[in-house]
Amino acid sequence: MDLYRLPRARLLIAARGLPARISDAMARRCGTAVAPEPPTFPVRDLLTHGWILLGERLGAELVFGTVTKPWRALGGGPKQPVTAEHFASFSEPGFGKVAESIRG
Repeated sequence: MDLYRLPRARLLIAARGLPARISDAMARRCGTAVAPEPPTFPVRDLLTHGWILLGERLGAELVFGTVTKPWRALGGGPKQPVTAEHFASFSEPGFGKVAESIRG
């Protein structure tokens, strides 16, 4: 599954990447950049982007979460990684918790 196929996820990811897209557009306008590949974000890549598996119902549902600063272009996590066991109780100021449920 590719998260870019989900309208809400695509909108949130696009909004977060807006500064980079503006910079790329300016570089293309000046002739210093090549056209980008269409964006993709496969679910299987969530774990490599700092997301953690919070729960699973085999063959029915996956729940992922992350602790970050989603209002920043590059995010940023807490100094100590958050585990699935501590995700719900995490309350360090300055961070947001994001959870994503994917049902099959």
